[in-house]
Amino acid sequence: MSGSDAPSSRLSRGRAVAALAIVLIGAIAIHARSLANGFFADDYLFLEQVRGRSFLTALSSPDPLGNFIRPLGRQAWFWLVSRLGNETPLPFHLANLCLFLASVALLYRLVRRLGGDATTALATTAFLAFHYAADVPVHWSAGAQDLLALLLAMTAIHAHVVGKRGLSAIAILAALLAKESVALACLAAIALSAAFASAVESWYDAQMARVSGYYKRWVKRWILVIAAVLVLVMHIDAISMAGTLWRDPEVRQAVVALASPSSCDAQKNDQQAYLACLNTEAAGLRSAGLSVGPPAGCAFADLGACLLPQRPAPYTSQDVVAVIAGLLLSVLAASLGAPFWFQVLTRLASLRNTGDKPAPGS
Repeated sequence: MSGSDAPSSRLSRGRAVAALAIVLIGAIAIHARSLANGFFADDYLFLEQVRGRSFLTALSSPDPLGNFIRPLGRQAWFWLVSRLGNETPLPFHLANLCLFLASVALLYRLVRRLGGDATTALATTAFLAFHYAADVPVHWSAGAQDLLALLLAMTAIHAHVVGKRGLSAIAILAALLAKESVALACLAAIALSAAFASAVESWYDAQMARVSGYYKRWVKRWILVIAAVLVLVMHIDAISMAGTLWRDPEVRQAVVALASPSSCDAQKNDQQAYLACLNTEAAGLRSAGLSVGPPAGCAFADLGACLLPQRPAPYTSQDVVAVIAGLLLSVLAASLGAPFWFQVLTRLASLRNTGDKPAPGS
Protein backbone atom coordinates (compact mmCIF):
# COMPACT_ATOMS: atom_id res chain seq x y z
CA MET A 1 0.00 0.00 0.00
CA SER A 2 1.35 3.44 -0.90
CA GLY A 3 1.67 6.31 1.54
CA SER A 4 -1.27 8.15 -0.03
CA ASP A 5 -3.52 5.10 0.27
CA ALA A 6 -2.80 4.50 3.96
CA PRO A 7 -4.51 7.66 5.32
CA SER A 8 -7.52 7.03 3.11
CA SER A 9 -7.77 3.46 4.39
CA ARG A 10 -7.46 4.59 8.01
CA LEU A 11 -10.05 7.27 7.40
CA SER A 12 -12.53 4.78 5.97
CA ARG A 13 -11.99 2.44 8.91
CA GLY A 14 -12.41 5.38 11.28
CA ARG A 15 -15.69 6.33 9.67
CA ALA A 16 -16.92 2.75 9.85
CA VAL A 17 -16.06 2.55 13.57
CA ALA A 18 -17.78 5.90 14.16
CA ALA A 19 -20.88 4.67 12.32
CA LEU A 20 -20.88 1.46 14.38
CA ALA A 21 -20.59 3.53 17.54
CA ILE A 22 -23.62 5.58 16.44
CA VAL A 23 -25.58 2.36 15.89
CA LEU A 24 -24.65 1.12 19.38
CA ILE A 25 -25.56 4.46 20.94
CA GLY A 26 -28.89 4.31 19.13
CA ALA A 27 -29.51 0.81 20.53
CA ILE A 28 -28.69 2.08 24.03
CA ALA A 29 -31.11 4.97 23.59
CA ILE A 30 -33.89 2.62 22.48
CA HIS A 31 -33.41 0.14 25.35
CA ALA A 32 -32.25 2.49 28.11
CA ARG A 33 -35.70 2.42 29.68
CA SER A 34 -35.23 -1.28 30.42
CA LEU A 35 -32.84 -0.31 33.24
CA ALA A 36 -35.83 0.94 35.26
CA ASN A 37 -37.74 -2.33 34.92
CA GLY A 38 -38.14 -4.74 37.80
CA PHE A 39 -38.40 -8.50 37.93
CA PHE A 40 -41.26 -10.23 36.16
CA ALA A 41 -42.88 -13.69 36.07
CA ASP A 42 -40.23 -16.41 35.75
CA ASP A 43 -37.53 -14.13 37.15
CA TYR A 44 -38.74 -14.85 40.69
CA LEU A 45 -38.59 -18.62 40.16
CA PHE A 46 -34.99 -18.48 38.96
CA LEU A 47 -34.00 -16.16 41.81
CA GLU A 48 -35.58 -18.47 44.35
CA GLN A 49 -33.75 -21.45 42.90
CA VAL A 50 -30.29 -19.94 43.44
CA ARG A 51 -30.93 -18.02 46.65
CA GLY A 52 -28.79 -19.21 49.58
CA ARG A 53 -27.14 -22.00 47.54
CA SER A 54 -23.61 -22.58 46.34
CA PHE A 55 -22.86 -22.46 42.64
CA LEU A 56 -22.62 -26.26 42.26
CA THR A 57 -25.75 -26.82 44.32
CA ALA A 58 -27.70 -24.30 42.27
CA LEU A 59 -26.34 -25.73 39.03
CA SER A 60 -27.31 -29.28 39.93
CA SER A 61 -30.75 -28.41 41.30
CA PRO A 62 -33.75 -29.26 39.12
CA ASP A 63 -35.03 -26.57 36.79
CA PRO A 64 -37.92 -24.69 38.43
CA LEU A 65 -39.99 -24.81 35.22
CA GLY A 66 -38.94 -28.32 34.30
CA ASN A 67 -39.48 -27.70 30.57
CA PHE A 68 -35.90 -27.33 29.29
CA ILE A 69 -32.33 -28.00 30.36
CA ARG A 70 -30.66 -24.59 30.34
CA PRO A 71 -28.16 -24.56 33.20
CA LEU A 72 -26.08 -21.74 31.74
CA GLY A 73 -28.96 -19.45 30.78
CA ARG A 74 -30.89 -20.00 34.00
CA GLN A 75 -29.07 -21.40 37.07
CA ALA A 76 -25.52 -20.22 36.34
CA TRP A 77 -26.54 -16.79 35.02
CA PHE A 78 -28.97 -15.96 37.82
CA TRP A 79 -26.57 -17.24 40.50
CA LEU A 80 -23.74 -15.04 39.20
CA VAL A 81 -25.69 -11.80 38.56
CA SER A 82 -27.69 -12.08 41.78
CA ARG A 83 -24.45 -12.36 43.76
CA LEU A 84 -22.97 -9.33 41.99
CA GLY A 85 -26.09 -7.17 42.33
CA ASN A 86 -27.51 -8.36 45.65
CA GLU A 87 -30.64 -9.67 43.88
CA THR A 88 -31.66 -6.27 42.52
CA PRO A 89 -33.08 -5.93 38.98
CA LEU A 90 -30.73 -3.22 37.72
CA PRO A 91 -27.64 -5.49 37.29
CA PHE A 92 -29.75 -8.01 35.35
CA HIS A 93 -31.08 -5.44 32.90
CA LEU A 94 -27.68 -3.80 32.56
CA ALA A 95 -26.07 -7.18 31.86
CA ASN A 96 -28.78 -7.95 29.26
CA LEU A 97 -28.12 -4.66 27.52
CA CYS A 98 -24.37 -5.38 27.46
CA LEU A 99 -24.99 -8.85 26.00
CA PHE A 100 -27.15 -7.32 23.28
CA LEU A 101 -24.62 -4.63 22.40
CA ALA A 102 -21.84 -7.24 22.26
CA SER A 103 -23.96 -9.31 19.85
CA VAL A 104 -24.52 -6.28 17.62
CA ALA A 105 -20.80 -5.49 17.52
CA LEU A 106 -19.89 -9.12 16.85
CA LEU A 107 -22.38 -9.26 13.97
CA TYR A 108 -20.61 -6.31 12.36
CA ARG A 109 -17.28 -8.10 12.76
CA LEU A 110 -18.69 -11.35 11.32
CA VAL A 111 -20.17 -9.69 8.23
CA ARG A 112 -16.89 -7.90 7.59
CA ARG A 113 -15.00 -11.16 7.99
CA LEU A 114 -17.24 -12.86 5.44
CA GLY A 115 -16.27 -10.27 2.84
CA GLY A 116 -18.99 -7.68 3.22
CA ASP A 117 -18.08 -4.04 2.90
CA ALA A 118 -18.58 -1.53 5.70
CA THR A 119 -21.93 -0.33 4.33
CA THR A 120 -23.36 -3.85 4.20
CA ALA A 121 -22.05 -4.67 7.67
CA LEU A 122 -23.51 -1.45 9.13
CA ALA A 123 -26.89 -2.05 7.47
CA THR A 124 -27.04 -5.59 8.86
CA THR A 125 -25.96 -4.42 12.30
CA ALA A 126 -28.51 -1.59 12.36
CA PHE A 127 -31.27 -4.02 11.39
CA LEU A 128 -30.53 -6.14 14.46
CA ALA A 129 -29.90 -3.17 16.77
CA PHE A 130 -33.16 -1.37 16.00
CA HIS A 131 -35.49 -4.33 15.47
CA TYR A 132 -38.42 -4.62 17.85
CA ALA A 133 -37.78 -8.35 18.34
CA ALA A 134 -34.98 -7.43 20.77
CA ASP A 135 -37.38 -5.68 23.15
CA VAL A 136 -38.48 -8.76 25.09
CA PRO A 137 -35.08 -10.37 25.77
CA VAL A 138 -33.45 -7.03 26.62
CA HIS A 139 -36.26 -5.76 28.89
CA TRP A 140 -36.85 -9.06 30.70
CA SER A 141 -34.27 -10.47 33.14
CA ALA A 142 -34.97 -14.05 32.03
CA GLY A 143 -34.36 -12.91 28.45
CA ALA A 144 -30.67 -13.41 29.19
CA GLN A 145 -31.20 -16.98 27.98
CA ASP A 146 -31.81 -15.72 24.44
CA LEU A 147 -29.10 -13.08 24.57
CA LEU A 148 -26.46 -15.48 25.92
CA ALA A 149 -27.37 -18.08 23.32
CA LEU A 150 -27.22 -15.46 20.54
CA LEU A 151 -23.84 -14.08 21.59
CA LEU A 152 -22.28 -17.52 22.09
CA ALA A 153 -23.69 -18.86 18.82
CA MET A 154 -22.29 -15.90 16.89
CA THR A 155 -18.98 -16.39 18.67
CA ALA A 156 -18.99 -20.04 17.54
CA ILE A 157 -19.73 -19.04 13.93
CA HIS A 158 -17.02 -16.39 13.93
CA ALA A 159 -14.47 -18.79 15.47
CA HIS A 160 -15.33 -21.45 12.91
CA VAL A 161 -14.97 -19.01 10.04
CA VAL A 162 -11.51 -17.89 11.18
CA GLY A 163 -10.40 -21.51 11.65
CA LYS A 164 -10.54 -21.79 15.47
CA ARG A 165 -12.44 -25.07 15.58
CA GLY A 166 -11.81 -25.79 19.28
CA LEU A 167 -13.11 -22.40 20.42
CA SER A 168 -16.08 -22.79 18.05
CA ALA A 169 -17.01 -26.16 19.59
CA ILE A 170 -16.80 -24.79 23.14
CA ALA A 171 -18.86 -21.73 22.23
CA ILE A 172 -21.62 -23.70 20.51
CA LEU A 173 -21.81 -26.12 23.45
CA ALA A 174 -22.15 -23.19 25.84
CA ALA A 175 -24.81 -21.64 23.57
CA LEU A 176 -26.82 -24.86 23.64
CA LEU A 177 -26.64 -24.89 27.45
CA ALA A 178 -28.01 -21.33 27.41
CA LYS A 179 -30.87 -22.08 25.04
CA GLU A 180 -31.29 -25.02 22.70
CA SER A 181 -32.91 -22.98 19.92
CA VAL A 182 -29.45 -22.10 18.52
CA ALA A 183 -28.77 -25.69 17.45
CA LEU A 184 -28.87 -24.67 13.78
CA ALA A 185 -25.92 -22.37 14.39
CA CYS A 186 -23.73 -25.43 13.78
CA LEU A 187 -25.02 -25.66 10.24
CA ALA A 188 -24.58 -21.93 9.77
CA ALA A 189 -20.97 -22.14 10.92
CA ILE A 190 -20.27 -24.99 8.52
CA ALA A 191 -22.01 -23.23 5.64
CA LEU A 192 -20.03 -20.04 6.17
CA SER A 193 -16.65 -21.68 6.57
CA ALA A 194 -14.11 -21.41 3.78
CA ALA A 195 -13.58 -25.18 3.70
CA PHE A 196 -17.27 -25.82 3.16
CA ALA A 197 -17.45 -23.14 0.46
CA SER A 198 -14.44 -24.70 -1.24
CA ALA A 199 -16.03 -28.16 -1.03
CA VAL A 200 -19.29 -26.89 -2.53
CA GLU A 201 -17.36 -25.15 -5.30
CA SER A 202 -15.41 -28.33 -6.07
CA TRP A 203 -18.62 -30.40 -6.08
CA TYR A 204 -20.30 -27.93 -8.41
CA ASP A 205 -17.33 -27.89 -10.78
CA ALA A 206 -17.24 -31.69 -10.80
CA GLN A 207 -20.97 -31.93 -11.55
CA MET A 208 -20.72 -29.35 -14.32
CA ALA A 209 -17.77 -31.22 -15.79
CA ARG A 210 -19.84 -34.43 -15.80
CA VAL A 211 -22.81 -32.66 -17.41
CA SER A 212 -20.55 -31.06 -20.01
CA GLY A 213 -18.91 -34.40 -20.77
CA TYR A 214 -22.29 -36.10 -21.12
CA TYR A 215 -23.53 -33.32 -23.40
CA LYS A 216 -20.41 -33.54 -25.59
CA ARG A 217 -20.74 -37.32 -25.89
CA TRP A 218 -24.43 -36.98 -26.70
CA VAL A 219 -23.74 -34.38 -29.40
CA LYS A 220 -20.94 -36.46 -30.92
CA ARG A 221 -23.19 -39.51 -31.17
CA TRP A 222 -25.94 -37.56 -32.91
CA ILE A 223 -23.50 -35.81 -35.24
CA LEU A 224 -22.17 -39.23 -36.19
CA VAL A 225 -25.69 -40.53 -36.86
CA ILE A 226 -26.66 -37.48 -38.93
CA ALA A 227 -23.39 -37.66 -40.88
CA ALA A 228 -23.96 -41.34 -41.62
CA VAL A 229 -27.52 -40.71 -42.83
CA LEU A 230 -26.44 -37.84 -45.09
CA VAL A 231 -23.49 -39.78 -46.51
CA LEU A 232 -25.64 -42.81 -47.30
CA VAL A 233 -28.55 -40.80 -48.74
CA MET A 234 -26.26 -38.57 -50.84
CA HIS A 235 -23.84 -41.41 -51.57
CA ILE A 236 -20.76 -39.32 -50.72
CA ASP A 237 -17.91 -41.73 -51.46
CA ALA A 238 -14.73 -39.84 -50.54
CA ILE A 239 -12.37 -42.33 -52.22
CA SER A 240 -14.37 -42.48 -55.47
CA MET A 241 -14.72 -38.69 -55.62
CA ALA A 242 -11.01 -38.13 -54.93
CA GLY A 243 -10.05 -40.67 -57.60
CA THR A 244 -12.35 -39.08 -60.16
CA LEU A 245 -10.99 -35.60 -59.48
CA TRP A 246 -7.42 -36.90 -59.68
CA ARG A 247 -7.84 -38.72 -62.99
CA ASP A 248 -10.31 -36.57 -64.94
CA PRO A 249 -9.32 -32.93 -65.64
CA GLU A 250 -12.72 -32.14 -67.16
CA VAL A 251 -14.43 -33.08 -63.89
CA ARG A 252 -11.95 -30.96 -61.97
CA GLN A 253 -12.71 -27.95 -64.17
CA ALA A 254 -16.46 -28.49 -63.68
CA VAL A 255 -16.06 -28.63 -59.90
CA VAL A 256 -13.90 -25.49 -59.89
CA ALA A 257 -16.51 -23.70 -61.95
CA LEU A 258 -19.26 -24.71 -59.55
CA ALA A 259 -17.10 -23.70 -56.55
CA SER A 260 -17.17 -20.09 -57.72
CA PRO A 261 -20.09 -17.88 -56.57
CA SER A 262 -23.18 -19.80 -57.47
CA SER A 263 -25.75 -18.43 -59.88
CA CYS A 264 -28.38 -19.87 -57.55
CA ASP A 265 -27.64 -17.23 -54.90
CA ALA A 266 -29.80 -14.71 -56.75
CA GLN A 267 -32.80 -17.02 -56.30
CA LYS A 268 -32.56 -17.49 -52.51
CA ASN A 269 -35.75 -15.51 -51.95
CA ASP A 270 -37.72 -18.06 -53.99
CA GLN A 271 -37.33 -21.39 -52.19
CA GLN A 272 -38.71 -23.56 -54.99
CA ALA A 273 -36.52 -21.95 -57.65
CA TYR A 274 -33.47 -22.09 -55.35
CA LEU A 275 -33.87 -25.84 -54.72
CA ALA A 276 -34.44 -26.48 -58.42
CA CYS A 277 -31.24 -24.56 -59.26
CA LEU A 278 -29.22 -26.57 -56.70
CA ASN A 279 -30.56 -29.82 -58.11
CA THR A 280 -29.54 -28.68 -61.57
CA GLU A 281 -25.98 -27.99 -60.38
CA ALA A 282 -25.81 -31.39 -58.65
CA ALA A 283 -27.04 -33.03 -61.86
CA GLY A 284 -24.27 -31.20 -63.71
CA LEU A 285 -21.67 -32.70 -61.38
CA ARG A 286 -23.12 -36.18 -61.86
CA SER A 287 -23.15 -35.76 -65.67
CA ALA A 288 -19.51 -34.66 -65.48
CA GLY A 289 -18.66 -37.97 -63.83
CA LEU A 290 -18.59 -37.02 -60.12
CA SER A 291 -20.69 -39.29 -57.90
CA VAL A 292 -22.95 -36.89 -55.95
CA GLY A 293 -26.24 -38.11 -54.55
CA PRO A 294 -27.96 -41.43 -55.19
CA PRO A 295 -28.04 -42.48 -58.83
CA ALA A 296 -31.26 -42.34 -60.76
CA GLY A 297 -33.36 -45.46 -60.43
CA CYS A 298 -31.65 -46.58 -57.22
CA ALA A 299 -33.93 -48.91 -55.29
CA PHE A 300 -33.44 -51.17 -52.28
CA ALA A 301 -34.05 -54.15 -54.55
CA ASP A 302 -30.73 -53.44 -56.26
CA LEU A 303 -28.30 -52.43 -53.52
CA GLY A 304 -25.38 -52.92 -55.87
CA ALA A 305 -26.61 -50.19 -58.19
CA CYS A 306 -27.10 -47.90 -55.21
CA LEU A 307 -23.75 -48.49 -53.49
CA LEU A 308 -21.61 -49.01 -56.60
CA PRO A 309 -23.07 -46.70 -59.24
CA GLN A 310 -19.73 -45.99 -60.91
CA ARG A 311 -18.67 -49.62 -61.21
CA PRO A 312 -20.04 -52.07 -63.78
CA ALA A 313 -21.47 -55.37 -62.64
CA PRO A 314 -20.43 -57.94 -61.60
CA TYR A 315 -19.03 -56.30 -58.47
CA THR A 316 -15.89 -57.68 -56.91
CA SER A 317 -15.08 -57.78 -53.19
CA GLN A 318 -12.47 -55.06 -53.76
CA ASP A 319 -15.18 -52.77 -55.16
CA VAL A 320 -17.37 -53.33 -52.11
CA VAL A 321 -14.49 -52.74 -49.68
CA ALA A 322 -13.44 -49.56 -51.54
CA VAL A 323 -16.98 -48.14 -51.48
CA ILE A 324 -17.51 -48.99 -47.80
CA ALA A 325 -14.14 -47.42 -46.94
CA GLY A 326 -15.04 -44.28 -48.94
CA LEU A 327 -18.40 -43.95 -47.20
CA LEU A 328 -16.86 -44.47 -43.75
CA LEU A 329 -14.19 -41.89 -44.54
CA SER A 330 -16.89 -39.41 -45.55
CA VAL A 331 -18.83 -40.10 -42.32
CA LEU A 332 -15.67 -39.56 -40.27
CA ALA A 333 -14.81 -36.32 -42.07
CA ALA A 334 -18.36 -34.96 -41.63
CA SER A 335 -18.55 -35.95 -37.96
CA LEU A 336 -15.39 -33.98 -37.12
CA GLY A 337 -17.30 -30.78 -37.77
CA ALA A 338 -16.53 -27.50 -39.48
CA PRO A 339 -14.40 -26.05 -36.62
CA PHE A 340 -11.95 -28.95 -36.93
CA TRP A 341 -11.46 -28.52 -40.67
CA PHE A 342 -11.29 -24.74 -40.37
CA GLN A 343 -8.48 -25.14 -37.83
CA VAL A 344 -6.66 -27.62 -40.06
CA LEU A 345 -6.87 -25.33 -43.09
CA THR A 346 -5.73 -22.36 -40.98
CA ARG A 347 -2.65 -24.25 -39.85
CA LEU A 348 -1.88 -25.37 -43.40
CA ALA A 349 -2.14 -21.79 -44.59
CA SER A 350 0.16 -20.62 -41.80
CA LEU A 351 2.72 -23.30 -42.77
CA ARG A 352 2.64 -22.02 -46.33
CA ASN A 353 3.57 -18.52 -45.15
CA THR A 354 6.47 -19.63 -42.92
CA GLY A 355 10.13 -19.34 -43.86
CA ASP A 356 12.08 -16.74 -45.79
CA LYS A 357 10.75 -15.32 -49.00
CA PRO A 358 12.64 -16.83 -51.95
CA ALA A 359 14.93 -14.48 -53.85
CA PRO A 360 13.82 -13.37 -57.35
CA GLY A 361 15.05 -15.60 -60.12
CA SER A 362 15.96 -18.44 -57.78
